Amino acid sequence: MQFIADYMVALSQWIQTSTPLPTFALWLQKQWYSDGIAKTPYAIPVLQTIHTLAVAMIITAILMITLRVFMVAGKSRTLAQTLHRFAPWIWWCLLVCFVTGWLLAIGEPPRDMTNPAFWTKMVVVPIAALIALGIQTSMTKNIVSWEAAATHRGIVAQVVSVLFILLWLVIMALGRWIAYVPT
Repeated sequence: MQFIADYMVALSQWIQTSTPLPTFALWLQKQWYSDGIAKTPYAIPVLQTIHTLAVAMIITAILMITLRVFMVAGKSRTLAQTLHRFAPWIWWCLLVCFVTGWLLAIGEPPRDMTNPAFWTKMVVVPIAALIALGIQTSMTKNIVSWEAAATHRGIVAQVVSVLFILLWLVIMALGRWIAYVPT
């Protein structure tokens, strides 16, 4: 855990001293649209709630697909049916997270733009989205082998599924830490 704390402190110092982000955040905070979001009653809590619920729906969809890969849930459906049912939820909720996340960043620029947890999350989320796209593409193109792997407890499919869930748990933790990591 000390590594994470050291990383956050070092990244925070780098952001504060070597980037134009603090100046940009202060400039952005003075713009009418930032001020509008910040001063609209309940805007930030409502955006945070929508953002959090969208993240919860993403992790739930990923968990349902993973449980099907492990043959723990959804045994009455094929993997293709499970993927068809839950993959759209991932992509639509990612879009909701993108919109609400940017509105939150615009509404509270100094809190987000100078925050090492925010920037770490901004690096990890696109990686997770690309991995999701890769997994979905692989499943769609090779559904027979993924189905066989799931049916026969294929270790590679299971490891990939578990690692993907862990990646999204890291994203969730980073999002939560934005409120607590000092900038």
